[in-house]
Amino acid sequence: MLSGIHCKHKDTTEGGWPEEAKTISSVDLMDAYIVNEVSADDSLKGKVFFVTGTVNRIGKDILDNVYITLRSGTVMRSIQLFFRIPGQISIVSKLRKGDHVTALGLCDGLMGNVIMKDCKIKSVIPVDDRQINQ
Repeated sequence: MLSGIHCKHKDTTEGGWPEEAKTISSVDLMDAYIVNEVSADDSLKGKVFFVTGTVNRIGKDILDNVYITLRSGTVMRSIQLFFRIPGQISIVSKLRKGDHVTALGLCDGLMGNVIMKDCKIKSVIPVDDRQINQ
Protein backbone atom coordinates (compact mmCIF):
# COMPACT_ATOMS: atom_id res chain seq x y z
CA MET A 1 0.00 0.00 0.00
CA LEU A 2 1.07 3.60 -0.29
CA SER A 3 1.61 4.05 3.42
CA GLY A 4 5.27 4.19 4.36
CA ILE A 5 6.28 5.98 1.17
CA HIS A 6 6.97 9.59 2.09
CA CYS A 7 6.86 11.53 -1.14
CA LYS A 8 4.36 13.24 -3.33
CA HIS A 9 2.70 11.12 -5.96
CA LYS A 10 1.08 12.20 -9.18
CA ASP A 11 -2.62 11.55 -9.64
CA THR A 12 -3.03 10.62 -13.30
CA THR A 13 -6.68 11.60 -13.57
CA GLU A 14 -9.25 13.77 -11.86
CA GLY A 15 -11.56 11.72 -9.67
CA GLY A 16 -14.24 9.37 -10.90
CA TRP A 17 -12.89 6.56 -8.73
CA PRO A 18 -15.37 4.31 -6.91
CA GLU A 19 -15.24 5.21 -3.22
CA GLU A 20 -16.17 1.69 -2.12
CA ALA A 21 -13.33 -0.02 -4.04
CA LYS A 22 -10.81 -1.56 -1.69
CA THR A 23 -7.04 -1.41 -2.17
CA ILE A 24 -4.77 -4.46 -1.99
CA SER A 25 -1.02 -4.63 -2.44
CA SER A 26 0.37 -6.76 -5.26
CA VAL A 27 2.16 -8.92 -2.68
CA ASP A 28 -1.03 -9.48 -0.64
CA LEU A 29 -2.99 -10.24 -3.82
CA MET A 30 -0.52 -12.92 -4.87
CA ASP A 31 -0.38 -14.32 -1.32
CA ALA A 32 -4.17 -14.76 -1.37
CA TYR A 33 -3.92 -16.83 -4.56
CA ILE A 34 -0.92 -18.86 -3.36
CA VAL A 35 -2.59 -19.74 -0.04
CA ASN A 36 -5.91 -20.81 -1.57
CA GLU A 37 -6.82 -20.14 -5.20
CA VAL A 38 -10.45 -21.25 -4.74
CA SER A 39 -10.98 -18.91 -1.81
CA ALA A 40 -9.21 -16.04 -3.59
CA ASP A 41 -11.42 -16.51 -6.65
CA ASP A 42 -14.53 -16.51 -4.45
CA SER A 43 -13.59 -13.21 -2.83
CA LEU A 44 -11.70 -11.42 -5.65
CA LYS A 45 -12.44 -12.76 -9.14
CA GLY A 46 -14.95 -10.63 -11.01
CA LYS A 47 -14.52 -7.75 -8.55
CA VAL A 48 -13.15 -4.27 -9.24
CA PHE A 49 -10.52 -2.98 -6.80
CA PHE A 50 -7.29 -1.02 -6.60
CA VAL A 51 -3.97 -2.85 -6.67
CA THR A 52 -0.77 -1.11 -5.71
CA GLY A 53 2.80 -2.20 -6.28
CA THR A 54 6.12 -1.75 -8.02
CA VAL A 55 6.34 -2.02 -11.79
CA ASN A 56 8.47 -4.97 -12.87
CA ARG A 57 7.78 -5.12 -16.62
CA ILE A 58 6.07 -3.01 -19.28
CA GLY A 59 5.12 -4.70 -22.54
CA LYS A 60 2.63 -6.13 -25.02
CA ASP A 61 1.35 -9.68 -25.33
CA ILE A 62 1.16 -11.67 -28.59
CA LEU A 63 -2.17 -9.98 -29.42
CA ASP A 64 -0.59 -6.53 -28.98
CA ASN A 65 -2.44 -5.89 -25.68
CA VAL A 66 -0.60 -3.41 -23.46
CA TYR A 67 0.23 -4.56 -19.92
CA ILE A 68 2.45 -3.99 -16.93
CA THR A 69 3.44 -6.50 -14.28
CA LEU A 70 3.80 -5.67 -10.62
CA ARG A 71 6.21 -7.39 -8.26
CA SER A 72 4.41 -10.00 -6.21
CA GLY A 73 6.97 -11.31 -3.76
CA THR A 74 7.46 -14.48 -5.84
CA VAL A 75 9.99 -15.20 -8.55
CA MET A 76 7.79 -17.04 -11.03
CA ARG A 77 4.49 -15.11 -10.88
CA SER A 78 3.35 -11.52 -10.91
CA ILE A 79 0.27 -9.35 -11.04
CA GLN A 80 -0.45 -8.53 -14.69
CA LEU A 81 -2.51 -5.41 -15.44
CA PHE A 82 -3.99 -4.95 -18.93
CA PHE A 83 -4.89 -1.54 -20.41
CA ARG A 84 -7.20 -0.72 -23.36
CA ILE A 85 -8.10 2.97 -23.03
CA PRO A 86 -5.83 5.17 -25.23
CA GLY A 87 -5.26 7.72 -22.45
CA GLN A 88 -4.20 4.93 -20.10
CA ILE A 89 -1.89 3.41 -22.71
CA SER A 90 -0.25 6.83 -22.99
CA ILE A 91 0.37 6.80 -19.22
CA VAL A 92 1.79 3.25 -19.41
CA SER A 93 4.17 4.35 -22.18
CA LYS A 94 5.77 6.78 -19.72
CA LEU A 95 6.23 4.30 -16.86
CA ARG A 96 9.60 2.85 -15.89
CA LYS A 97 10.57 -0.32 -14.10
CA GLY A 98 10.60 0.47 -10.39
CA ASP A 99 7.80 3.07 -10.48
CA HIS A 100 5.14 2.53 -7.82
CA VAL A 101 1.59 2.54 -9.20
CA THR A 102 -1.95 2.31 -7.93
CA ALA A 103 -4.45 1.09 -10.52
CA LEU A 104 -8.11 0.15 -10.59
CA GLY A 105 -9.04 -3.02 -12.46
CA LEU A 106 -11.26 -6.07 -12.76
CA CYS A 107 -9.70 -9.23 -11.30
CA ASP A 108 -9.85 -12.16 -13.72
CA GLY A 109 -8.17 -14.70 -11.45
CA LEU A 110 -4.98 -16.73 -11.66
CA MET A 111 -3.74 -17.80 -15.09
CA GLY A 112 -0.02 -18.15 -14.47
CA ASN A 113 -0.12 -14.55 -13.24
CA VAL A 114 -2.99 -12.89 -11.43
CA ILE A 115 -4.78 -11.03 -14.23
CA MET A 116 -6.37 -7.59 -13.86
CA LYS A 117 -8.37 -6.33 -16.88
CA ASP A 118 -9.56 -2.90 -18.04
CA CYS A 119 -7.11 -1.17 -15.72
CA LYS A 120 -6.86 2.55 -15.08
CA ILE A 121 -3.83 4.01 -13.34
CA LYS A 122 -4.79 6.31 -10.48
CA SER A 123 -1.34 7.39 -9.31
CA VAL A 124 2.35 6.95 -10.01
CA ILE A 125 5.31 7.48 -7.72
CA PRO A 126 8.35 7.67 -10.01
CA VAL A 127 11.26 5.41 -9.11
CA ASP A 128 13.60 8.41 -8.77
CA ASP A 129 11.33 10.07 -6.19
CA ARG A 130 11.10 6.84 -4.17
CA GLN A 131 14.88 6.39 -4.10
CA ILE A 132 15.39 9.95 -2.90
CA ASN A 133 12.82 9.67 -0.11
CA GLN A 134 13.67 6.25 1.29
